[in-house]
This record gives sequence, C-alpha cells and structure tokens, in this order.
Amino acid sequence: MSLKQTGYTSITNDLAVTLSTGATPNISLYSDAAGTTLFVDSNGNSFSGKVVSNLNYTEPHNNEDQSQVENGFLLFSFTDGTTAKVTDKVDTVYYGIVAIAFKPRTFN
Repeated sequence: MSLKQTGYTSITNDLAVTLSTGATPNISLYSDAAGTTLFVDSNGNSFSGKVVSNLNYTEPHNNEDQSQVENGFLLFSFTDGTTAKVTDKVDTVYYGIVAIAFKPRTFN
C-alpha cells in the first residue's frame, strides 16, 4: 500500500487490524510498489521487519518566518529506537505488514 497523504489512514487501520488479532505487526517500508526495494531514508537507513512503537503525522504548516509552507510528514518510531520520516510530496514509500503471532509466556 502506498504511503501518500491520503493513504495514512490505511496504515493506521492495517496496524489496528493486526493488533486486534493479538499479533505483533512487523512493518517494512519500500521505495517500489512491488515491495522489492527497501526505502532508504536521508541517513542511509532501511526499514525491514520493524515493530512500530509510535506513529505521528504532522500537518503541512508555515515555517517560523511564514515565508514558505513546510510539507507534512509521517514519523515512524520503532521499538529498536530508530525512526523513519516519510515527507509528503518528497518521498514515495510503500509498506508491507507481516503479522507475527504472539507467544504467551508462562511463569513457574
């Protein structure tokens, strides 16, 4: 699924559906619709099989001196401490989610 501004509700819905089954959603971000090339951010990081801890969207807004509009962006925070920023009108990103079954633990 494409991560364009109009598609952001899709990813939150897909994550919620996976969580509602009791599974952990592992997400991978791609730069192509076929899901063969991992998305690489401006720091050279790729994102494969990550667990999302937080997902935040910042709306487009004027910069501090009101001279230009800053593009909106979707910021992923992952449980391993890494982040991925997907900027509207700049990045073309697709995602895939794999549901990892939750393994109950027993304590003696």
